[in-house]
Amino acid sequence: MFGTLRLLLAIGVAVSHVGLTVLGHNPGVPSVVAFYLISGLVTSHLLDTQFKAPSDYYWERSLRLLPSYWGALAIAALIWATMQPQNVYFLQRPPDWLDWLSNITIMPLNFYMWSGQDQFTLIPTSWSLGAELQFYLLAPWILMLGQRNRFIVILGSLVIWIAAQTDFLHTDWWGYRLLPGILFMFLMGACVRRQEHGMLGLAWLAAAVVLGAVLAGVIKAQPFNIETSVGVLLGIPALILLSLLPRREWDDFLGRLAYPFFLLHLPVFWIWQARGYTPADAVNHLPVLLSWLACTLVASWLLFLVFELPLIRYRHSLRRKPRADD
Repeated sequence: MFGTLRLLLAIGVAVSHVGLTVLGHNPGVPSVVAFYLISGLVTSHLLDTQFKAPSDYYWERSLRLLPSYWGALAIAALIWATMQPQNVYFLQRPPDWLDWLSNITIMPLNFYMWSGQDQFTLIPTSWSLGAELQFYLLAPWILMLGQRNRFIVILGSLVIWIAAQTDFLHTDWWGYRLLPGILFMFLMGACVRRQEHGMLGLAWLAAAVVLGAVLAGVIKAQPFNIETSVGVLLGIPALILLSLLPRREWDDFLGRLAYPFFLLHLPVFWIWQARGYTPADAVNHLPVLLSWLACTLVASWLLFLVFELPLIRYRHSLRRKPRADD
């Protein structure tokens, strides 16, 4: 029963992009960490119970992510072309063919720190989808490993994440965005599904130690070592609790809005910016914030109806047990 959580996480990402904070910290980062955890849990469920061959899993996940993404990309391109939003970091330069190719194929967007691709990204949150697609490619092979070998993989990723939190590696890149440092987060979701409590306890303890060290001043606070630690500390118990609850239709309905909302919230806000509103207006004026979120929800439902709903039955038919977790 993760639909409501997923929508709340998507809203957390959205409001962070207009500058809303919680106790001075970015709420979008723990939300993305929780998305990583959920993806790992769902992936483990699909590979453990629904698919015999990795190719079937790859095809089903492609149908899950790509149609809605490409639909949102077309909407974002239309908004960009017709309204030419100004002072938007992600739209700083005229695009060339490589920019379009990167936006269409998604995965290169995860490496923006070296390519500068974030200067033309029509779905700004898609860098995290690039990381997720990388995990999807590796997941069948990692999850079929024995527990000891998977522990080695998890430990290696956790070491990279800790090195990033302590500034031995770039904290933002290796502790939040690039797969080597966040792979353990996806795999913690799989550990929740498989009830591998020892591995869960190790990751939770590591996050608690890092957070305590930052708050005590032993480790320098910087983007986003507090937020990623909080994401792990809250996300793991939340998944354990929610996995015990029965599935509900209303929860499924809310969950169906989460992915389109995640994709569309910034392109929709560009319309607000073209009308003269700024992120500060959304922070300081509740009607501006609520109207933007409400319109994004409506657009998200329409995107779901057009690009995802027609494929749901076919996607579920690929599984051994239709109506499994999404």
